[in-house]
Amino acid sequence: MPDRPPPTFDRATALACSPATLRQHWLEVVCECGRETKPPLRMIVERYRRERLTLADVLLRLRCQACGKPPRIVALVEDISRPPDAYPAARRPWRLVLLGD
Repeated sequence: MPDRPPPTFDRATALACSPATLRQHWLEVVCECGRETKPPLRMIVERYRRERLTLADVLLRLRCQACGKPPRIVALVEDISRPPDAYPAARRPWRLVLLGD
């Protein structure tokens, strides 16, 4: 298998994108209370389909379902179908921290 390159964009570019542009990826969201979720961006696109939002706008709206607080860490993740260590080192999915960490 060929090596998987890191994303060809940086944090600022990702935050300026429409969630629809990144719909094949996931968010990794960690709250102050410790709860972690990994919603697919396609789900977020469906939720906000009538609004013209950037990914940054979506992050401002995110709240924990357990405690209601905004997230402490948010990362854009290429693939969550398996744990990162289940991939060969050269093929691990990329992870781009958007908030925190």
